[in-house]
Amino acid sequence: RAAGQLLKKGGRMFTYGPYAQDGILVPQSNVNFDRSLRQRDASWGVRDIKDLKVLAAENGLQLEKLVEMPSNNKFLTWLKL
Repeated sequence: RAAGQLLKKGGRMFTYGPYAQDGILVPQSNVNFDRSLRQRDASWGVRDIKDLKVLAAENGLQLEKLVEMPSNNKFLTWLKL
């Protein structure tokens, strides 16, 4: 949320890690990681990109680019509108 306030128009934010896409989280190691996080704290867990897009839009950002990375991770570029 703070990124929407801190970034100037045209600014970018980068995030990296495991993400679900449209409710699908693969491979099993990411499912296990998500379960482990949620057992520690119910508010934690692997996020779904579709949910992040909604949150981003509410804060003046949009997903500009998604790059598949090694080990089933993703590199996301968010653009401040």
